[in-house]
Amino acid sequence: MKQEYIQFCENTEGLSIFMQPWFLDAVCGVDNWAICMDKTANGAINGVLVYHFVEKWGFKIIKMPTLTPYLTIWLRTDEAWKANYKLSFEKTVLKNLIAQLPSTAFSQQMYPSSFRNWLPFSWAGFQVEPLMKYVLEDFGVMQIVWQNLKDTVRNKIRKAQKSGFSVELGDDIEAFYIIFQKTVNRIGFKTGVTKEMLFQLHAEIRSRDLGKIFFAVDTEGSVLAALYVVWYEKTSIYWIATMDEKAGSSGATSLLVWEVLQELSRRGISRFEATGSMAENLESFISAFGFRQETFWKMTRYGNRFFAFLHFLKKNL
Repeated sequence: MKQEYIQFCENTEGLSIFMQPWFLDAVCGVDNWAICMDKTANGAINGVLVYHFVEKWGFKIIKMPTLTPYLTIWLRTDEAWKANYKLSFEKTVLKNLIAQLPSTAFSQQMYPSSFRNWLPFSWAGFQVEPLMKYVLEDFGVMQIVWQNLKDTVRNKIRKAQKSGFSVELGDDIEAFYIIFQKTVNRIGFKTGVTKEMLFQLHAEIRSRDLGKIFFAVDTEGSVLAALYVVWYEKTSIYWIATMDEKAGSSGATSLLVWEVLQELSRRGISRFEATGSMAENLESFISAFGFRQETFWKMTRYGNRFFAFLHFLKKNL
């Protein structure tokens, strides 16, 4: 079925970068992801669901891969379908896909805002939790975007420019990894990201022209902040952000995002998504650029009471 899925991805336009087999191989491991697929009697694909499985405390679980803000359920559709037929079709296909998921002690998936029909998951015993991401759309005219920025952001950008800071667009994954590790070590957050994984992803992304690294540098050429942005079709993702502790209130991060938006506009990309955290400080920073809020979904189901108890203890200790 994996080989069939690879062919499906090669022949289907508009799929998220996070659904691509080469991406899943890197973040999950070649043998740690699988698919559920619903097909018609003549072999046409109705729907696809991808999942990542691992072992935790001796239990098999389904969880989100690292560096993956969400996975996408692909469902066949047709603009000619009536609304009631579309809902009936989605319900049937989603039930079939969910039924193919293996029995696990725990299952948790994130799905994007474009996926709205989560009722079959609720009926199957999943707890559905809304999460918030930030989206900026139709930013082709940068003069209008500039006018819509919060005054404090414009001031920070001007401050960074007057200080001689600049933003460089590049592919230096070694330099990016160094500041990424510094950031991880400083905040003490376990990411599960290895150097091998990041370099493998970068090689794949670079070969397909699906992303770039943006570096904010000072007058001496030292990297103050960096942002890895990936894209597919007309959508771009605020993927991996890092910042040196020296950046502080220098305005370097504001200048970085501003330059990213200009580059995306030049590339004809019309949608920029920021996910990964609902922390208040991130909301304050990102909303100042004119991003609006959009809901995406977390689906969680426990299949083992003892695992649920251990998980509860882990979260509350």
